[in-house]
Amino acid sequence: MKRYPLSPESPVPPLWKNYPFRPLFIAAFEKGEFLCVQDQPVENLFLIKSGKVKVCTTSPEGKNLLISFSTPGSLIGHVPLLLQSNSINSVQAATKVTCYAIPIEEFLKVARDNPEFMNHMAVLLAERIQQSEHNATINILSNLEMRLCAYIEQMQNGGFFEDNLSTLSELLGTSYRHLHRTLHTLCKKGVLMKAGHGYQILDMDALSAGAGGMYRI
Repeated sequence: MKRYPLSPESPVPPLWKNYPFRPLFIAAFEKGEFLCVQDQPVENLFLIKSGKVKVCTTSPEGKNLLISFSTPGSLIGHVPLLLQSNSINSVQAATKVTCYAIPIEEFLKVARDNPEFMNHMAVLLAERIQQSEHNATINILSNLEMRLCAYIEQMQNGGFFEDNLSTLSELLGTSYRHLHRTLHTLCKKGVLMKAGHGYQILDMDALSAGAGGMYRI
C-alpha cells in the first residue's frame, strides 16, 4: 500500500465531509495486493475511490472461495469495525485500486460521539450482510457457467479476459477440468473466443445475461 495526502483532486468524500475525521489519506494498491487479510487485525477503514476488489473467504484447509466484488463507493473494513473483531474475509485488489482511508482508531474517536453516523454505518453493515447472504445462496444454487460468466464480467479488461485457471477453479469451487470444459462451452456458444493466453469476449450481452448479477456488492 502506498499512502498519499488528500489533494484538491481528491477532496474529502461526501460520506465523511460533515465529520472532523483526521488524518484522512489516499491509499493506493496494485493489482493483487491485499487491503485486509482474513483473521488478521484491520488497521484502516477504506472507501473505494477507483478500481475493483474481490472479497474471498479462506477455509481452514487454506482453500479460497470468491464471495463478491466491490466497486467505487464501497466501504472496506466496517464489518470488523462494528463487530469489534478481526477481518471476516480477505479483500484483494482485482485491479489498481485507490481508496480514501482513515486509521480505525482515529475513525472511532469521532464516530463514537456521532450516533447518527454510527446508525448509518449499522445500515451499511445490514446491507452488506443481506447481499452476502444473497451471494452465498446463489453460489450454492447456481451452476458453474453462471458463476464463471459473472467472474469474467467483473474481471474482463477491454473485452479480454485472462487469469490463472488453477487459482480460478479454486475461487469458483470447482475442478480445473470442469472449469476448462465450461470455458469450451462458452466458446462453442459464441460468447468467448480463445486468444493467446486468455479469452476474447465476443458477446458481452450474452455474458452479462449469463452472469445474472452475481458477485456484486
